Amino acid sequence: MGPKVPRALINRDAVGAFDFRKSLKDGGRDISCLGDCQETIFKLAELAGWQDEFAEYIATYSAKRAEKEKEEASKEEGKAGESNGKL
Repeated sequence: MGPKVPRALINRDAVGAFDFRKSLKDGGRDISCLGDCQETIFKLAELAGWQDEFAEYIATYSAKRAEKEKEEASKEEGKAGESNGKL
């Protein structure tokens, strides 16, 4: 990445080699959105007019994640059952 490419940090705390002393208008290249990451992303989606699409994405992702966690829990239960049968 070139030295003049703007960078954005979305994180609870300031980390890394970001320099927030200058604004983009004053020749700086780094911006930060510090605080709760989930709230920040929801706000960015709202500002971009993507709240409906983002809400749909979150619902789809959450459902897929819940299904994956359920499958993993079932696998673990199966392994535990196999271990108990070998005693």
